[in-house]
Amino acid sequence: MVVENTMRPKDHKMIYGPEQVRLTDPFERLGPVQKCIILDQDDYVVKIDKNGNKVTLRGPLVVKPEYGDVLSASKNAVVVPMNQYIILQDSNDSDKPIKHLRGPLKFIPQPFQEMVKVPGAEGGKAGTEAFLYATHCLYFILVTF
Repeated sequence: MVVENTMRPKDHKMIYGPEQVRLTDPFERLGPVQKCIILDQDDYVVKIDKNGNKVTLRGPLVVKPEYGDVLSASKNAVVVPMNQYIILQDSNDSDKPIKHLRGPLKFIPQPFQEMVKVPGAEGGKAGTEAFLYATHCLYFILVTF
């Protein structure tokens, strides 16, 4: 629950749990009651705090946001099976901005990381399969006469 102070916005606060709330200031008012986000082991959420810092929160976890935090929707980790890989574009890494991650892997992107879609996957593949590339093993036989 959010307790808002109309005179002093810096005194806004969040209250968690089954608790009786008593307003201590005549300028305080109760905001809406919200449920905390519950993340399973394959879930993650991106949190942006009031200073602009991005953090990826991985499950299992109960997310208790502070006042001013912005949370993305809960998303599932990308499971990369054997003999497939994903291409990752990382804006924070200037040495290796593009990475190839091979499976088997359970991947949760960090802030400023994006997965590159397979070309032509917009129509046919849905969900996480739009990001999976198949690895092809090519064998060359050298024949000398």
